[in-house]
Amino acid sequence: MLILALICLAIGIYHIATTVVIPRDGVFYIGMAKDFPALPDDGKVFRPMGLPALISICHKITKVFLEEDRCAWILSGQIVSLIFRMIAIVPFYLICEKLAGKRNVFWAVLLFLLLPDPAKYGASVLREWPFLCLFLIGIYIVICIVERSKF
Repeated sequence: MLILALICLAIGIYHIATTVVIPRDGVFYIGMAKDFPALPDDGKVFRPMGLPALISICHKITKVFLEEDRCAWILSGQIVSLIFRMIAIVPFYLICEKLAGKRNVFWAVLLFLLLPDPAKYGASVLREWPFLCLFLIGIYIVICIVERSKF
């Protein structure tokens, strides 16, 4: 699994280094992260706070290394997506191992990592990777509960 994580990290760093434009979704979440502590909670509009909070926390680390603040915000969003993509490998690997066996799981996860769209989205500021990561963790927990119970 360490080899798969390193491959994911290498692909993610490559895509972060070569990304020229971030999607509209990313602009929205970065804008929310910039205003994160000061956003009013009037109860009228639903504002997702999870991803902006993570981007804001990551920005405190990246602004130490980057002079330009705009680049630090973009890089923070990309790093959060990449971290969740790397974390999502673990439950995906374990789910595939239960479904396909130990021999085939490495190739299945490697194929998942090398597919162009997931690789490209892993370096973009999108909410899909945190969502997919938490979804896969939930599915794995359900599989473990069903295996241990006497249904």
